[in-house]
Amino acid sequence: MRYALEDLLRIRRIREDRAERMVEQKRKGVTTAESLLSQCIQKLEEFRSWRTQEEARLFHAILNRQVFVRDIDELRLRLALLRSEEALHEQSVEEARIKLREAQRMLENAIMAYRKAVQARQKIDEHRRLWLVEAKREEELAEGVELEDFVSEPRDESGGWEEHDESAVVRKRSGIFKARTVASHRQASGT
Repeated sequence: MRYALEDLLRIRRIREDRAERMVEQKRKGVTTAESLLSQCIQKLEEFRSWRTQEEARLFHAILNRQVFVRDIDELRLRLALLRSEEALHEQSVEEARIKLREAQRMLENAIMAYRKAVQARQKIDEHRRLWLVEAKREEELAEGVELEDFVSEPRDESGGWEEHDESAVVRKRSGIFKARTVASHRQASGT
C-alpha cells in the first residue's frame, strides 16, 4: 500500500535539501565577507604605517633647507591627499563590516528557514511512521482474520462446510466486513 502523503514528503525533503544548500552558500558568503574585512583591515594598517613613514620623509625633506610658500603648500596638499586616502581605506573597512553583518544576517535567516524545513519534514515523517505502524497492525489483523476463517469456518446444517462469498472476505479484510455466506444469501433469496 502506498503512503498517501508520499509526494508531500518528497517535496518536503527537496525543500529541506534546498534550505541546507542555502545555509552552506550563506556560510561561504560569511567566510568571504570575513576574508574581505580582514584584507581591508590589513590594507588600512599597512597604509597607516606607510603614511607615517611618508609624512616623516616629507618633513625631513624640507628640514634645514630654504623653502618657499609654494613648497609648504605642496607639502600640505600631499599630507591632505595621504589622509584622504587613509579615509578611503577606513571607509572600505566600514563597508566590509556592513557586508559581513549582512552576510551573517542572511546566514541566520537561512538557518531559521532550514530548521523550519526540517520540522516540516519531521512532521510528515512522524505521520508516516504512525501510518506504517497502523498499516502493519491492520495487516496483522487481516492475517489473523484469515487464519480465523481458515480454522473456524461455519458448518451448514448437514455438517459440511458452507461456501463463502469471495467479496465478503474482501470486505472483511478491508475493515468493513458484513458477513454473508453464500448459503445464507441463498436462504434469503429463497433458492
